Amino acid sequence: MRAAWQALEQAWASTIERARRLTEEQLHESVGGEWSFVDTLRHLVFAMDKWFTTLILGDEEFQHIRYAVRDLAHLE
Repeated sequence: MRAAWQALEQAWASTIERARRLTEEQLHESVGGEWSFVDTLRHLVFAMDKWFTTLILGDEEFQHIRYAVRDLAHLE
């Protein structure tokens, strides 16, 4: 989990740095009908929380996610 988190931080470093230069209004701006930066981060936090509680802690409510991850394992 620590290695995965470190890889995630490295992958997002340039995006976060760019976002820090945006105004509050720009952070919440939807472009081309897509989510704003803030909306995207909110969604990613929710998704990561669900994956963590399902795969690591074994939350039975979201077992369908476990199966989807297992089916994608060959892509690694």
